[in-house]
Amino acid sequence: MIADSILCILLEHNSIITNSNIYLLIQDNEFFMKYHYICSIWIPIKECINIVEAKSASLTDCFMQIIKLAIAIFCLPSSNPFKASAIQI
Repeated sequence: MIADSILCILLEHNSIITNSNIYLLIQDNEFFMKYHYICSIWIPIKECINIVEAKSASLTDCFMQIIKLAIAIFCLPSSNPFKASAIQI
């Protein structure tokens, strides 16, 4: 996991990160949980936008991507605090 890799860097090469705010932030497990939650929403949105913006995209492609995005958001766990915001958008 990313958190474990960064923790290893902090322990072995603590002089790399000189900003104390960043140092404290990457030691916080909640930061990585929020990162995971945001990525789980952002990735389907990003894929949808990329396909819809393609020059060869048809109306069918747009409709299919919106359906896939809706399914991806619906499948998010209820524990994801950003799910309600994604549904409202």
